[in-house]
Amino acid sequence: MLGPGIAWALLAVANAFHIYSGATFLGPRKECYICTEPETIAPWFVWFTSWCLWSTTALFVASRCFARKRGLLDVLVRLALPWSITTTISYSYYLLTTNGGHDMVDDELCYTMSDSAIPRTTPRAAAITFLVFDRISNITAHYVCMVINISIFMSNKELKYTCDRISWLGLTAYACLAIVIALVHSYVDEVYCTDDIWLSIAMSVGAFAVVHGALVFIYWACRRAKSDEGYSDERP
Repeated sequence: MLGPGIAWALLAVANAFHIYSGATFLGPRKECYICTEPETIAPWFVWFTSWCLWSTTALFVASRCFARKRGLLDVLVRLALPWSITTTISYSYYLLTTNGGHDMVDDELCYTMSDSAIPRTTPRAAAITFLVFDRISNITAHYVCMVINISIFMSNKELKYTCDRISWLGLTAYACLAIVIALVHSYVDEVYCTDDIWLSIAMSVGAFAVVHGALVFIYWACRRAKSDEGYSDERP
């Protein structure tokens, strides 16, 4: 579905730009955002999207460099695959309810592209470069990660997604991060634009649980269909 060379390039650009974006998180760019005005770098470390990108990168590197370590891949795929699907669904809903992200940024103060923004005091060439790389990083984290994880899972026949102890690691990690997000949002700095952070993270964890359950069911259904097909072929 996606060549390894392209995946390497996109993940490298996304991670590098994500680091740069975090390093400049508290600069003039925060004035571009209407809803949130962060005072610390804490939100950058706890965003669901950040961990989606990092878990996908870990799975991709492991699949290319440590392909024989099935136990490691089993754990990572149970984390990265449902995480990336949930991120894609959540971000798509966000875009639909914020006019493609434009409602979250100030078009008068800043150059914008969807929900990417940079002050108009920035030289135009530098601003365009920033916006382009920000969109590449954004699209990679929110959409390409899902494609990469699905590609890895479907191309590796030894990987499975059954309802066992390992399969709950992803949901547990996601729920733990959700609690951390709520605590950071409540006592440290605003993480997301919401009036009720606990309700927001509860809905997000619920979405993850539904995705996890759907993946377990789809994997079981596919295995059963192949088993029935094999049984039919063996009959005289």
